Amino acid sequence: MKNFTSLCLSLVYIASVFFLSCSNDDDGKTQEAIEYESVFIGEQEWMLENLDIVTYLNGDTIPRLQEGQNWAELTTGAWTLVVYDGFDGLGYGKLYNWYAVNDPRGLAPEGWKIPTKEDWVELSNFLGGDDVAGSKLKSTGTIEAGDGLWYSPNEGATNDSGFTGLPAPMHDLTITPPGYQAKWWASDEYDSELGSSVWLNNTNINFLTNWGNAKYTGMSVRCIKESE
Repeated sequence: MKNFTSLCLSLVYIASVFFLSCSNDDDGKTQEAIEYESVFIGEQEWMLENLDIVTYLNGDTIPRLQEGQNWAELTTGAWTLVVYDGFDGLGYGKLYNWYAVNDPRGLAPEGWKIPTKEDWVELSNFLGGDDVAGSKLKSTGTIEAGDGLWYSPNEGATNDSGFTGLPAPMHDLTITPPGYQAKWWASDEYDSELGSSVWLNNTNINFLTNWGNAKYTGMSVRCIKESE
C-alpha cells in the first residue's frame, strides 16, 4: 500500500510539471519548506535563487493563474509557471504579479523583503553602475554552446557578483520566452498603472534599474535580507 501511494504521488508530481493545473498550490512550496542560500554583494545580502513559494507569509495560499485566464483580468496577487516549447519553468522560480509582491500578507519569507528600487540601484552602483553592472549579474554561458541558459551572445556575462541572474520568461498578455532577458520586481510603484522593475538581457551588459511593467505582469522575484 505504501509503494502504491508513493507511485501515485510521483505521478501527480510529474503531471504538475507538464500541465498548467487549475489548482492553486501545484508545483510549489510553502514558506516553511525552503531554506535559502544567499550571497553578500557590498553591504547587501541577496537570495541566490528567485522566489519559489505558493503561500504568503501568514500561510494563505497565493492563487495560481488559471488555465485560459488573462493576467490583465487580475487586480489581486497570483503566480504562474510558463510552459513554453518544452520549457517547464522549474528551477527559475515562480512568476508573480505586482499585486502579490505588495500584498499586505507578505510575499517575502521571514527575515527577507522585496527589494525597493533603491535597493536595486545600490546593487547596481556597487557593481559599477547601470552601464556595466549587467555583466556581473548574469549567469555565464549560452544555450548554443551548451554551457549556459542564455541565448547567444550573453554579452559580457561574468557573474562576478555571484548573483547568478537567470533568463526566466515573463508572462504579460503574451509570453516572452526564456533565454533572452531577466526581469525582477521592485516593491515600488512606478506610476498608477505600472510597478517598478529591473532588467537584464542577452545582448548587452547594461542593468536597467528605472523600468516599469504593467502590474498584472508575471515576473521573477529576488529577495534581499532585511536590515538588522
